[in-house]
Amino acid sequence: MATAQILPDATLPNNSTFTENDNTFTIEGGTAAGRNLFHSFREFSVPTGGTAFFNNADTIQNIFTRVTGGSISNIDGILQTNGNANLFLLNPNGIIFGPNASLNIGGSFLGTTADSINFADGTSFSARNLQTTPLLTISIPTSLQFTGTPAQIRIEGNGHNFSLGDDDQVDRSDRPAGLEVKAGNTLALIGGNVTLDGGNLMAEGGRIELWSVRNGQLTLDSNGSIGIGNAQPVAEYGDIQFTNAASADASGPGGGTIQVQGRNVALTGGSAILSITEGSQPGSSLTVNASDSLELIGTTTEERPFFRSGLLAETQGDGNGSNLNIDTGRLTVREGAAAQTATFAAGNAGNLTVRARELVELRTPVIDAEVTLNVGGLFSGVGLEATGNGGNLTVETRQLFLQGQTEIASTTSGIGRSGDLTVNATDLVQLSGISGLFANAQANGNGGNLTVNTRQLIVEEVAQISTSTFASGNAGNLIIRASDSVEVRSGGGIFAQVNGQQTEQGEILPATGNGGNLTIETRRLTVEGGGLISATTLSEGSGGTLTVRGIGSAETAGVTPAELVEAIGTWTDGSPSGVFAITEGKGAGGNIIIDARRVVARDGGQITASTLGAGPGGSIEVRASDSVELSGIARTETGEAVRTEEGELVRSGLLARTRGGSGNAGSLNVTTERLTVEGEATLTVSSRLGTGTPAAGNLKVTASNIRLDRGTITAETRSGDFGNINLQVSNFLQMRDNSNITVTATGDARGGNININTRALIAGINSDITANAVNRAAGRVEITAPEGIFGARSRRLTDPASNLTSDITATSLAGPQLDGEILLNTPEADPTQGVAKLPETIANPDAIAQICPNQRKPGEDRTFTRTGRGLPANPGETLSGGSATVGLADAVPPVEGRSRTAAPQQAVRPASRPIQAARGLAVNSKGEVIFTAYPAAVPLQTPVTPHPACNVQ
Repeated sequence: MATAQILPDATLPNNSTFTENDNTFTIEGGTAAGRNLFHSFREFSVPTGGTAFFNNADTIQNIFTRVTGGSISNIDGILQTNGNANLFLLNPNGIIFGPNASLNIGGSFLGTTADSINFADGTSFSARNLQTTPLLTISIPTSLQFTGTPAQIRIEGNGHNFSLGDDDQVDRSDRPAGLEVKAGNTLALIGGNVTLDGGNLMAEGGRIELWSVRNGQLTLDSNGSIGIGNAQPVAEYGDIQFTNAASADASGPGGGTIQVQGRNVALTGGSAILSITEGSQPGSSLTVNASDSLELIGTTTEERPFFRSGLLAETQGDGNGSNLNIDTGRLTVREGAAAQTATFAAGNAGNLTVRARELVELRTPVIDAEVTLNVGGLFSGVGLEATGNGGNLTVETRQLFLQGQTEIASTTSGIGRSGDLTVNATDLVQLSGISGLFANAQANGNGGNLTVNTRQLIVEEVAQISTSTFASGNAGNLIIRASDSVEVRSGGGIFAQVNGQQTEQGEILPATGNGGNLTIETRRLTVEGGGLISATTLSEGSGGTLTVRGIGSAETAGVTPAELVEAIGTWTDGSPSGVFAITEGKGAGGNIIIDARRVVARDGGQITASTLGAGPGGSIEVRASDSVELSGIARTETGEAVRTEEGELVRSGLLARTRGGSGNAGSLNVTTERLTVEGEATLTVSSRLGTGTPAAGNLKVTASNIRLDRGTITAETRSGDFGNINLQVSNFLQMRDNSNITVTATGDARGGNININTRALIAGINSDITANAVNRAAGRVEITAPEGIFGARSRRLTDPASNLTSDITATSLAGPQLDGEILLNTPEADPTQGVAKLPETIANPDAIAQICPNQRKPGEDRTFTRTGRGLPANPGETLSGGSATVGLADAVPPVEGRSRTAAPQQAVRPASRPIQAARGLAVNSKGEVIFTAYPAAVPLQTPVTPHPACNVQ
């Protein structure tokens, strides 16, 4: 027979007594004061299999039991009361509940290691101060007083045996016994450190309070029920730990209230805190306050395959689910643990709110194929066939890190709409590994919006931020505001997508919902190393609009441009980094709108709107107040050029195109101060690689200056009258080193038109302007250049690139009768009229020999002065670096009797100099372009060697 350690201490006016009968220890006596009953013991423990029965009168509401000796209360049996009385157990030395401990009471239970219980009338019931007989009261308890270092409370058990379904719905049917109060009541454990080692706490639809307090006064509910009210922060908190599948469960017809308060709170080994709504009553709240840190640490599937550590607030009925609130200094979620709100029925899920003053860190490593971990993170969900809506998910912190298999996600797999996902991180958000932020609509319900507000955002190593729809529900909008910078690199991505769903039989079901809009507001956006920012539709739904602009933009106040938007390099497979709007299905592709001071694409980086399916591609609108700079192609680490499957170079640039699909390509509009396209980069609208007869969009550039240096501006179409190029250049359009402005029509398409308005056009080194067609009429080229066209001439050429001159062509391969029109609007005055064409060789050297004789005579000048830097052979052409120069001839002997007599002439000064149109240009030391009346020469490439008889100056 077990022996109970129940010893009264004789400190009350009417002391407690107990009797033992068949392992039941009946406690009677004590001092009553109104509806309160007070017991006092020197020792109080209940052995395994034993019962401590408080035989109170039915009129008693509260039973206050204190332990005044120096021993811990070990409870491994049953605590029992009569009626609906609440039971308070006060032992400052510590309380341990063994695996067989249980409660058989009609009311609530509070176990505490506080020093005393304070009452509304100012009296207290202390387990420390025993010098005087206490004044016992009929008042309600108002607070618990802690001094020094309170002892621990420990609850032991064998774990909860919960399991998760395929959609993360919790199955509690195999739940073991533990410390449990009757439905609707409160179970409160308030002490120093609180540890649940496999222990289970249950209050069906009621209230569970777990507090770890080291010093201070803790306020109780003012209505007289057991529970913590709106307590003020105490002086110091202790630690709370759940381990070995421990649990605190307030599930019921309406999810109950759970409040956990400590300094450091940790859940490990599959432990869980749950508030699940199973019926029609509304849920309440699950709140964890950890002043320093909260850790949720999961398990591998090998250790505990059916459950993970976490905080869960769900509804499985018609009632709404409980809200889940986390308030801490640092939140860590590791190894597949989770905090989640969800609905699996008609009730709406509660909201999940995380406030971590310093840090939120989610990390789950990828181990191997045999030992895996659940995807850990923070979740708000709508389960399969659920009609209730998901709750909102909000994270507020200074820094947020996601690593490995971790997610923060708001998802609907049912009919209900998913909640919004909002991240507010004042300093940094960084995602790496296969982690992500997601707001997805996977069924008929619409997806929620996803918003990230931070100073700096980094997405790397194939991590993602995404809003998506996989079925008929529309995806939510994705909004990112980063006051300093957004960096997407190393295969990371930011996506607004329309996807399909694959059935178990492998069939792809189309998504008819539309994609959300993707908006990025930041000072600096960098996409590099295979990073992607994309608004994509892979199915029937339309893609959303992708917008990049500066922070602080608002529809009512206008648009603030970003400082810099740059796309750099490629991924390891050669695919470009960049900003993309893509359609691969029947849905229309989204548009791209960029407002920035500078826009840069280099080393294979791109800004692209493409269609790979039947849907029309989106358009691109770039407004850059300073410059658009496109340069280079993609190269491997060894320097080799990267090529596509079609064998084409991966060029940096802005592209609106059809690629492998039948949909028409979108248009491309650029407005900037300076446009630079160099190193084989491109501005392109194209449908050349499409199937069928898709049409290209139109390309328009409005700029002060355009400079092409081995760069191209191209429009290629296979259908219709599209694929036009319109360049409005207020200053200069410069082309050099095999640069091209080209419209090309293949198939049955008419050639597109090129319209250029510029102050002056300068073309050199085989740079061409071409509006050719293959089977039908070529396009029209119209160039208006008030100050002239330099270096390019109109010619009929089918392949101008093979000609080493700079050409303007509008040629149809079908024949001259289908050639297009070339209209050049240039100055009427021609300063080369009447100027003789210079001979390219000098046949007779006498002219130089006569003025530079071999034999000097007295008074004769034997000096030849060379000025200038050479002239082109034809006055209508520019002098290139490779132009031939007029060389000096060999000296000849003097001819006797030949003399030179200078005829005197009167100098005539014209009244004024005639104004001529500019026909040449030069660049001064400041890099400024200076126009001249005649074609300017360039420095000679090979110096002229003077004859020894001449002093050449």
